[in-house]
Amino acid sequence: MRNPFVTIAGAGPGSPDHLTQIVRDRLEHCDVVLYDSLLDPTVLAYCRPTCEMVYVGKRAGQHARNQEEINELLVGKAREGKHVLRLKGGDPFVFGRGGEECLALQAAGIPFEVLPGVTSAFSVPLLSGIPVTHRGVSCGVTVLTGHMAEGTLAEQLDFPALVASNMTLVFLMGLHAASEIARNLLDAGMAPETPVSVLCNGSLPGEVTVRTDLSRLPETIQRDPRIQSPGILVIGETAALDFRSGFSGPLSSVQTTVVGTRHFCAKMAGLLREQGGTVTQLPLVGTEPLDRAPLQKSIEEIRSYSVLAFTGRTAMDLFFACWFETGRDLRELSSLKIAAMGPATAEHLHRYRLCADLIPETYTSDGLLEAILSETKPGDRILLPRAEAGNRVLIDGLTASGREGEEIPLYKTVFAPCGTMEPGSPDFLVFASAEGVRLYLEHGGTVPEGTTPVCIGPYTRAALQHAFSGTVLTAAESTADGLLNTILSEVSP
Repeated sequence: MRNPFVTIAGAGPGSPDHLTQIVRDRLEHCDVVLYDSLLDPTVLAYCRPTCEMVYVGKRAGQHARNQEEINELLVGKAREGKHVLRLKGGDPFVFGRGGEECLALQAAGIPFEVLPGVTSAFSVPLLSGIPVTHRGVSCGVTVLTGHMAEGTLAEQLDFPALVASNMTLVFLMGLHAASEIARNLLDAGMAPETPVSVLCNGSLPGEVTVRTDLSRLPETIQRDPRIQSPGILVIGETAALDFRSGFSGPLSSVQTTVVGTRHFCAKMAGLLREQGGTVTQLPLVGTEPLDRAPLQKSIEEIRSYSVLAFTGRTAMDLFFACWFETGRDLRELSSLKIAAMGPATAEHLHRYRLCADLIPETYTSDGLLEAILSETKPGDRILLPRAEAGNRVLIDGLTASGREGEEIPLYKTVFAPCGTMEPGSPDFLVFASAEGVRLYLEHGGTVPEGTTPVCIGPYTRAALQHAFSGTVLTAAESTADGLLNTILSEVSP
């Protein structure tokens, strides 16, 4: 049995974009994750398919597990010889009760580490254009909680001292106590016109920023339906500032949901956001490696092949992982031509200090087949490490032309649940593969009314049209950039 170990880690304000690299690494390798409610569930897409996921979220008045139960889970799962990751919203030690979990682990003799996260107290105001300090306006910031374990706020906080400090006040979990906070600050002498910003869903697609003043704070919260827990109150002169860039790109009013692998969703989201778009990621396409014995046999015979063809980065990574584990030298590939489905796959090949000899003009299976046929002759052997459920275009085309195509299934695509399957109500719904379409539809995904699907290529479009009869856009170039250009053309014809 493995030695028990626990990681207590901060997930940041919610969006997977704000995870630290070390927390991503722990997510990819842990056996169990206990996660909070204050984060985007797509963060969990970094976990392995075999990872056990346990929701222990706590919101005001709604606890999936109390703190004592969470402590017991941490200790119990660790004692099973598992690496347990306790994933907490924000930073573990900023009103996250991470210290209590450390005490429980110390008492049980369980080794652990604590990894910081980007605290929402500073990052959420920043994303709304609000600096918590600013030269000549506020020389400091005080972070407080609006939720007291016992007693009233007035009993626990020195409101006259807070007002006298003239610093920015940031109340986490403060919406339910906003009336009490406002009343105590006003009674302590804070000016009624003091700026206040109410921030909800910070860093997430539905983030809300509502600006008011201290005297109107309770009324504002009561009347604005967009204001929902959890929320942050920023009180002070800096709350009136707005340092957002003001950039209005061609997609500034466009919402897009992206379905695919974790890597593709992140890449596509970055491209869309650069154009001002709002993006929801559904990285529901995971991978599960298959038996490597067939690949090991092919590697032993590598010099008998004329072409080594890669259709994507996952198969490439699995191929080279096996290659290096068996002690092979890259120079053994010098007698082969290496083909890549498109420029992104060819660029990933550079990671292994290799360059693609063949890149088709059109980045599809048909295009790759044409490129391989142009550089080979009947009788040549072509090695195709790929997904188990890949289409038959390449292998059938090679066989029909007298070549010997050898498919080596290295992985299968699996459904990697990461929260709700609802895409929201986006303007566009992007699909990166036919397998992504299949998994999305099989697990309850729909195309909402008024949403236009955009597919990366003809096979992806064909998979969707089996279940959807409406308009479907297809990228002229089967790449993330091609998908972006298709959306841009549709928005600004």
